[in-house]
Amino acid sequence: MNIEGTPNERALLVFFAYVCGFTAALILFRFALTDPVAVEVSQPIIQPSNQAASVAGALPAVAGEESAAIETTQQLVSDRLQYKNQGLYFMTDDVDVPLLLSKDISATTFTYLDLPTLRDRQGFHTAIPVYQHFANSSYLYYCEQYDVTGQCTPFLFDTQSQTLHAIQDESGPLTLSTNEARSVVRTAAGSIVIGSFQSVSPDEPWLVRPR
Repeated sequence: MNIEGTPNERALLVFFAYVCGFTAALILFRFALTDPVAVEVSQPIIQPSNQAASVAGALPAVAGEESAAIETTQQLVSDRLQYKNQGLYFMTDDVDVPLLLSKDISATTFTYLDLPTLRDRQGFHTAIPVYQHFANSSYLYYCEQYDVTGQCTPFLFDTQSQTLHAIQDESGPLTLSTNEARSVVRTAAGSIVIGSFQSVSPDEPWLVRPR
């Protein structure tokens, strides 16, 4: 049957065009299902080497006994380390959401009876008598006070490796008075001097021994 030039020819052409378009769309859809593009979203993770990390917070920073020049430099760097909303936060360069290091336990549903060990308590606090970002380094220093007033446990957080370290000697993590905690100084060689303790090696400044 010859349908050339008739209305039936135009109808068949339109029908075949729809069939071809539908087939092409189906093929593209199947490729989209079988070959999706993976998008990875990553957030900084605290990976403690000596103690488990959680969350924590406390009081305004108190400068150690250092020269005015050193204090000025450290204050500029410390603008990225802030205490607000009952938490201690570090403002990172590449993430919009700041990194929470420690949270006031009164802002949570926990009590210290729920957190019997230091591993459990780290990341929560009653107060933070001092916090500091050491100039020209990747280390954040802070000391968490728990249920004993006037005493705190010091930590170093490495912003490059995203690792938290409890400052400790051969006996384990230190417990300092608040005055000792505020006396922390980082030497030109990279060691930490805190109270009567000093780093064993600048490469691992969280490991200390008596001076």
